[in-house]
Amino acid sequence: MPRIEILPSEVAEKIAAGEVIERPVSLVKEFVENSIDAGARSITIDVEKGGKGLVRVADDGAGMSREDIELAFSRHATSKIRVIDDLFNVRTMGFRGEALASIAAVARVTAGTRSAQDQSGWEVSIEPPAAAEIRPVGRAPGTTIEARDLFFNIPARKKFLKRDQTELGHITRYLQAAALGFPGMSLSLSSNGRKVFSAPAVESLRRRAATFYGEDIAEDLVEAQGGREGLKVHALIAPPFYSRVNRYSQYIYVNNRYVRDRLLQAAVSQAFRGLIEPNRFPIIFLYVNISPAEVDVNVHPTKMEIRFRNANSVRGTVISVLSEALLSADFKSRITFEEGSTPRAQNIRRSIEDFYERRVAGGVEIGTPATHAGRSGGSGSLTRDGTDTEAAAAHVQTGPLMQVRGTYIVKESDDGIEIIDQHALHERVIYAEVRRRLEEGSLQGQRLLVPEVIEVTPAERTALEKARDAFGRLGIEAEAFGQDAFAFHSFPAVLGDMDRRSLLQALISDLSAGGHGRSMEEALDSLAELLACHAAVRAGDILGTEELQSLMEKARSAQGRFACPHGRPTKLVLTFDELERRFRRK
Repeated sequence: MPRIEILPSEVAEKIAAGEVIERPVSLVKEFVENSIDAGARSITIDVEKGGKGLVRVADDGAGMSREDIELAFSRHATSKIRVIDDLFNVRTMGFRGEALASIAAVARVTAGTRSAQDQSGWEVSIEPPAAAEIRPVGRAPGTTIEARDLFFNIPARKKFLKRDQTELGHITRYLQAAALGFPGMSLSLSSNGRKVFSAPAVESLRRRAATFYGEDIAEDLVEAQGGREGLKVHALIAPPFYSRVNRYSQYIYVNNRYVRDRLLQAAVSQAFRGLIEPNRFPIIFLYVNISPAEVDVNVHPTKMEIRFRNANSVRGTVISVLSEALLSADFKSRITFEEGSTPRAQNIRRSIEDFYERRVAGGVEIGTPATHAGRSGGSGSLTRDGTDTEAAAAHVQTGPLMQVRGTYIVKESDDGIEIIDQHALHERVIYAEVRRRLEEGSLQGQRLLVPEVIEVTPAERTALEKARDAFGRLGIEAEAFGQDAFAFHSFPAVLGDMDRRSLLQALISDLSAGGHGRSMEEALDSLAELLACHAAVRAGDILGTEELQSLMEKARSAQGRFACPHGRPTKLVLTFDELERRFRRK
């Protein structure tokens, strides 16, 4: 075995630098955070070759004296930490005293600075392994720091950097996060002399969101606010139909520090459960303010990961604040006919056009009463007066409500023409009622005259035995019936008379597929979604006047009525402005 030896300082410094400096965006992050701590109101960033050739950051902050600039690039030099307890009460962006020294170990660094109290500034150049050179310089108050040729002295590390555009993308994403964390600060980025990013100072977070996501989303953002003593939560939430396929549009801040925290990401996902489609992620700007003593920001050298002292309490508070705002909101998905419209909006448009073509071509009367014709929804099902549903489903006028194709409900509102997916809305109404009753205790079960006996696999039998309490909460009484079957003696009364067997089979399948790691509440929530889906009216079901009115009345008080439990929107709005524009009235 080789003998143990002390590493040369040159090697040790490069190893330490590798922990802090991963890629060019690491330089940008450290420089910008130092500018924020210095009270800068305007920060300008210039990069070349995606930051691999140059990263320069200039600010109008407090600047440094000669004594400070001489020490700034020494290892463990910092103005923010004095004693060990300060590490657990961090109120600044930077604090470790490692970053500048690490950068100076792997790049050619020049920094110029001047404090407002000094008549002239100072400039320092550091190019390892040579000693730092300090000289006086004339300049405005503030600091400018640049790092050239990242990893010039570690060729093996340099090979792992990506293409210029990829590295520039990382920088742009970080700067967008920084801008959203500090709306009152101005940020700009130029790449190879061309401006690629600009975020002027604005008066509010909503205005900052408009800079990056447009006026429509900014206008639709819903505010969430709450918490408890020592923990305050503030968020702006975009309607779920603006969701994305990744988490890049989830901005999470703890004490104004942008972080990637799994606990808070999970809290956001839990708050949106049942309101957003699976594998989609909401646009959200989440700000958690907590006592610095309750959070450890010293988990990783990059300072992107944190740890809470009371993680469960933080998670629960965030979920509660977000859920309350989401469930009480009435998001409206607007229909537009420009390029890039959502497929769902385009499908609605075709349905409307098809409806008017049928009405004009066929001369069919509007206003024929109809009733819910069961669950078949296919060719040959009949309305109360015997009319074939395939013809009648195209349009049914019921006072202020109209049913289109036995699938959509159309009505006028203050905003425009609302187009409602009857299955999605009814599903949400049932789900909300089931969840309300579960929160009060359990659903009332209706005793079956003849038990429903269903054969099960060994895996399904095990899942059923473990979930017997959850089934009991839902009003479903089940017991083993031999080795290969279960007998069900009661059914939720709230669901009325429906195809119990297919629903029970779906519940059993969901339990088996869900695994054994789910909590009781997670299992109940999943089962409630299935109950609602199977009990709701289908596309193609003809609804009569009273049924349409009843559904709309119940929906008014249903929490989260803008989306079905699977996250699909329940309603789209064709605004009067859009109508007037399309008809060239304006």
